[in-house]
Amino acid sequence: MGYSTEEDRCDSTGKTSTVVNEVDFSVGDGNPDMKTSTDDQVKLNDNIHSTLKVDESLQNRNEVSLTASVIRTEKCEWTRWSQWSACTASCGAGDKVRKRRCSCGELRCGTGPDQETSKCNEWKCDKKMPPTFKID
Repeated sequence: MGYSTEEDRCDSTGKTSTVVNEVDFSVGDGNPDMKTSTDDQVKLNDNIHSTLKVDESLQNRNEVSLTASVIRTEKCEWTRWSQWSACTASCGAGDKVRKRRCSCGELRCGTGPDQETSKCNEWKCDKKMPPTFKID
């Protein structure tokens, strides 16, 4: 939400007071899927309010055009690990893999791998394989 100003004359002193009225504005880079966090919205509103209070020249104008910007902040976290994949071999040592991703884009979650590999089915192929059951 943005703001515009209206000026009202005070009858007793003749001074002008500034009244801030809410108006709609859009935030972002034109991406309709972009969400603005509550923290960013508060920062933007504070920026607008402080500009209207500090700039005394605004008090003598009927209309104010104000541009404000805020850096979009987003908490970047790794997602949970996926389930382990199927083993690449039924015997003789295979590999299984699990993956995760950064919630806000590549390389923004800091250190840590996005994939882990683990050995599986490490018994020798000439040994009797454990029984496999299939339930229909």
